[in-house]
Amino acid sequence: KWRNQKVRKIENWEELRNDIDEVVSFDNITAGQYICKIIDVEDVDSKEYLKIWFDIVKGDFVDAFKTQEERTGQWPAQGIMYWSYKASAQRFYASKITAIEKSNDGYKYKLFEENQLKGKYFVANFGEEEYLDSDNELKVGLKVQEVRSFQALKEGKIKTPKRKELSLEAKKQ
Repeated sequence: KWRNQKVRKIENWEELRNDIDEVVSFDNITAGQYICKIIDVEDVDSKEYLKIWFDIVKGDFVDAFKTQEERTGQWPAQGIMYWSYKASAQRFYASKITAIEKSNDGYKYKLFEENQLKGKYFVANFGEEEYLDSDNELKVGLKVQEVRSFQALKEGKIKTPKRKELSLEAKKQ
């Protein structure tokens, strides 16, 4: 049956194929600490969290997420954090804000003025996490596990997180 189907044409197929290495190849960051800058903030009030876009500003991976966006047309998930400010998460929220205040001399966070976070610096501590993809295959992704201050980085207080593994039950599903 499939042999009789009409073949569709992609107008610029050869051009796309010639450029494919340029589109899909980037150096991926690895687990560890990176100095980052907040690019944008959105308050998702209905769900009580901030959506925060950020990028790396120092080291081998400067502008890694911006570069990926330029190549793919979308900001990578690794460069987005979701900070809940629900009652159950307020201690975690406060610890992240404190790390940002400590990393930006003279900055004092004003509650409910999230846009002031734009342009602020922090240390992102990335760790590996296991997950199941849409085909139920085990994959490993990289995600910010901690938001820390420059002071904590200088003092050697930040350790690269151990890989978060899925439970055996989740892996069997």
